[in-house]
Amino acid sequence: MAQPIKHHFLPVFYLRRWALADERLVEFSKPFGEVVKPKRVHPEGTGYISRLYAVQGLPDDVAHEMEREFLSPIDSKAAEALKIMLDGGEFSVAQRLAWSGFLATLLSRMPSDIRILRENIHELFSTIAPGFENFFQALRPENETRSFQQMTDELLSKVAPRVINNAKRLMSNQTLIYGLAGMQWSVLTVDRATHELGPIYECDPLT
Repeated sequence: MAQPIKHHFLPVFYLRRWALADERLVEFSKPFGEVVKPKRVHPEGTGYISRLYAVQGLPDDVAHEMEREFLSPIDSKAAEALKIMLDGGEFSVAQRLAWSGFLATLLSRMPSDIRILRENIHELFSTIAPGFENFFQALRPENETRSFQQMTDELLSKVAPRVINNAKRLMSNQTLIYGLAGMQWSVLTVDRATHELGPIYECDPLT
């Protein structure tokens, strides 16, 4: 079974609500230095980074578990909740928790969040590990052929799963989710013809 290589930090169902009549939205990027380049894209073609939540060094059927087994179900339930919200329906407790769970992921699933988490865990391990070298040398088994540095490098290579596990714990924080679900909710409907949420880049939808 093909694994989901495109890991959307902004899910397609969410981006689709910002699309215009041609079912595309405007993606702003800086592909060349500080020059901002706008481009019309379909929701499936933006808001993602390939293998963003993959665990490096593991087989694909395991490496993409967070995207496949954790985020995708959350996004699917949130899409159903959003439809009810926009249709003016009443939320059930399960749907309220589904939308709250989705909001909780948005606080920790951005590329910068994952990058900082990786850097922090890597730095923490790299800082602590040297302090154990004296213990290693004193208690080193006679049949141990690896050097302390080799063992440290091996352990460091196993940090990747910890990053994803910590990300999942942050995104599924029950105190946060139930706190969001327990707030007073309301839906504000505005007329797009008379209200603007921000500047809109105009371009020919055929380009």
